[in-house]
Amino acid sequence: MVVDCGVVGDGRGPAGEVSRVLAAEATHSLLVIRLCYLALRRALVAPVHPSGVVLLTEQGRALSRQDVEDVLGVEIKADKIGDGSPAAMARYESRRRRWQSRAEGLGATLPDFGTELPLDERLPRAQFGAAYRAPLRESYASATEDGRPVAPLMGAFRDYDGGETALGLGPFTYMLAYNDYATFFQFVPRAAEESDIIVTWLVDGAAREGADYDRARLTWLWTVTTEQDKSIIEANAAGIRSSRYEPGPSSLLEEDLDGFRAWYLAVIGPGDVVRTRSRRGGGRYFGV
Repeated sequence: MVVDCGVVGDGRGPAGEVSRVLAAEATHSLLVIRLCYLALRRALVAPVHPSGVVLLTEQGRALSRQDVEDVLGVEIKADKIGDGSPAAMARYESRRRRWQSRAEGLGATLPDFGTELPLDERLPRAQFGAAYRAPLRESYASATEDGRPVAPLMGAFRDYDGGETALGLGPFTYMLAYNDYATFFQFVPRAAEESDIIVTWLVDGAAREGADYDRARLTWLWTVTTEQDKSIIEANAAGIRSSRYEPGPSSLLEEDLDGFRAWYLAVIGPGDVVRTRSRRGGGRYFGV
């Protein structure tokens, strides 16, 4: 469960006290903060000390990530590297180039591929897909809770390169693979608001459970993530059903959602629906 406690100040009044208690008793308490001297001063005297920080970075600030971690004594759990802004994408591209050089040295690269949508008037019957490799979080060898490998190397991999291989086939089948394991996702629609999710994990054929890998460590990431996604999707659906809901524009990170919507509307409606949509581009699986 995730609770937004708002500004946890001096705890005055019933609302302030509830926020303070929730933040203090939580298993994990994340402080959202900017690179600001005054914000750091307030955080130091706040009645609750966070277990981690979500950093809102801005250009032109004198403070750094390291300054925040040193002053507060906690790790920055997330920043705006994934917000789609030019500055964030520049940071990611720099990291991607460093990883790409290592992956090329190990012979573990894959040309990016993605089907551009809309295809043509045959879109509803067309097959499409995507494939790419990308770096994991800095210092992570595999997609595990602690970043350490969980199983023996698979296939022709010679070392752990800290990369992720993503494959998508159509709108309902995806695979995310690492040097030591792969996870397949199959989405099976059952009704307008109901789908099954089938998740399958693969390791090297010679690996033995208990000796070469631990099942709990192997399945941790995509079990936790899938359960979280389920909660988010169900909450989002409940919000859409509200009489107060109003649709809005997609964010910078939702190109794939735009593409899926274009494909879906083509499947259930006339082809003119898709042919009149403008193309935005930028999606991993759907370029619209």
